Amino acid sequence: MQYLSNIKKTIGKNLDLFFVVIIFVLSFFLRWYNISDNLFFGFEQGRDAIQATQIASLQDFVLVGPKTDIDGIFHGASYYYLLALLYSVGSGDPIIAIFFLIFFSTIAPIAMYFLFLDMLKSRKWAFIGGTITAISFEYISYARWLSNVNPGVPLLALALLFLWLFKSKDNELYFLLSVVSAFLAAQFQFILCLWFIFFYSSLFLLKYIKFPSRRTLAFSLISIFIIYFPYIVFNFRHDFISIVGVQNYLSQGESNFRFTGSLVVYSKQLFESFKDNTALGITGTILFLAVISEIIIRSILNKTLDPKVELFLLWIGMTIPVVFFPESILLKQLYMPVGLGFIGLLVLFLFNLQTLKYRTILFFFVLVIIGRQLVINIYFLKTNQHNFFVTIQDGHNLADQLSVLEQIDVDSGGLVHRVKALTIPYYHEESWSYLNSYYHSDSKLDDGADLIYVIIERPVEDFWKDRWISDLGETDLVFVEKFNYFTLEKRLKNRSN
Repeated sequence: MQYLSNIKKTIGKNLDLFFVVIIFVLSFFLRWYNISDNLFFGFEQGRDAIQATQIASLQDFVLVGPKTDIDGIFHGASYYYLLALLYSVGSGDPIIAIFFLIFFSTIAPIAMYFLFLDMLKSRKWAFIGGTITAISFEYISYARWLSNVNPGVPLLALALLFLWLFKSKDNELYFLLSVVSAFLAAQFQFILCLWFIFFYSSLFLLKYIKFPSRRTLAFSLISIFIIYFPYIVFNFRHDFISIVGVQNYLSQGESNFRFTGSLVVYSKQLFESFKDNTALGITGTILFLAVISEIIIRSILNKTLDPKVELFLLWIGMTIPVVFFPESILLKQLYMPVGLGFIGLLVLFLFNLQTLKYRTILFFFVLVIIGRQLVINIYFLKTNQHNFFVTIQDGHNLADQLSVLEQIDVDSGGLVHRVKALTIPYYHEESWSYLNSYYHSDSKLDDGADLIYVIIERPVEDFWKDRWISDLGETDLVFVEKFNYFTLEKRLKNRSN
């Protein structure tokens, strides 16, 4: 009994550390679960891996990162250099790369724990807030996505935390840290630059925070300039291609723009984000949003809006400019920040309910929310479902890719051969090229070999399959083998003609 008593005393003295460790373990477990089998490694992941290894081997250096959906607009180069470091540490293994990105992603729920701790002065509710962030399936999905978006989420959480600390503690260092975190996050998702310019401008215009000193403001602007200096150099060298790209995009979108329609789509996207981040389901989401909207509207009219609620509303509202981007409004990654705002509103709402008589029922309800979401998460992660970044390539996973390449390696028996992948999107074999070079670096490959292995991804239409195979010349089909999403054909060049 004395031993148990000592443990309780130790935990009591280090309660923050105890809660943070639990949040970290839960967060890491959900993000890492089954990732070695279900990692999505498509053509973009292959492209990024090739670029990163070239940087790591000092063969190439870049000023910008991956291309966005807008011609002429690129994400920052930070992702490529971060990936180069991770692939160097892991000797090129994509599983090692995603391991470190997942580890970094656990900062988000921990940052939210400390945000709620300072806001609510309650470790219990800080733990609940951190836990809800940890089990958010949207943020779990971001963490499991080997892409430029991944590192942006923990930086967003830090930007939000530091901003609140600036307001609550009146220490301008926190403002600088918030700005740096925010615009570093925008390196990994470039549209966040626009969102944060709108957000910080709103904070000043609404006088939510005081204007920092000239010194702090100067350091903030210098930091942003340093972060984006390579991007600026790139645009100088390429006739301001990004500005031209934005102009072309906006001019093309004018004919398709309908404000009311965009607003409806925007509202639907916010609804989906709330549902995916709070585990309330469709019915619970509708009821909660109805109640919280009424409370917020009444508070605004009575000029009694809680500054904590106001912060989360402004945070969500930073994405409002997306309504003017009709061609991109459905992209989920454009709404990266809003989940943190919705989690904040939910936690504040539940926190204020604890003053009611039925506190036991409230905590039972919180346990049900968390338990329900954990069950849903495990099911989705186990079956590899509901990944928003996987569209027509549903079922595409690393385990099956490696099985295909292993079969090719075994069947070829050391003979010279070539590998042709028929992919979605078309003509993008980067993922297969990288995986084959990493896992089977000793393969004897020759583009002119008579022994041909054709990998066919499921969505490839028969018309294109037949056309591409005919481009190989006269070949005889030796065997066909299925690997779930992928089909492998072994063919031999027919030299009789």
